Amino acid sequence: ALNNFAYFLSLRNVDLDKAANMSKRSIELDPGNPSNLDTYAWILYMKGDYLEAKKQILKSLELSPNNAEVVEHFGDILFRLKEVEGANVQWKKAKVLGGSSNELELKIKNRSLPQN
Repeated sequence: ALNNFAYFLSLRNVDLDKAANMSKRSIELDPGNPSNLDTYAWILYMKGDYLEAKKQILKSLELSPNNAEVVEHFGDILFRLKEVEGANVQWKKAKVLGGSSNELELKIKNRSLPQN
């Protein structure tokens, strides 16, 4: 429940400090859960801490390397770190793994994150 609510907050880009604390707590309670690590990475991404987000997403990928959503998130993080080639590789991998976010095709086609 902690992880789900933290992710919910991150998707809405609200209360990110609260979301980060909840996410860290969910990792303490279940450190081997790749979903918890992905959530924490995504919160860090939303906060603009791309280097730490990369560290956390890599931990998630070690545990669950074929999760399309996590792979897509990794691509987004790499893009923010100006690693465009690596980002595009991850987005294409996410698609092969079954990723179907509304934006994934645009990311691959434009080699960029969609403008908001």
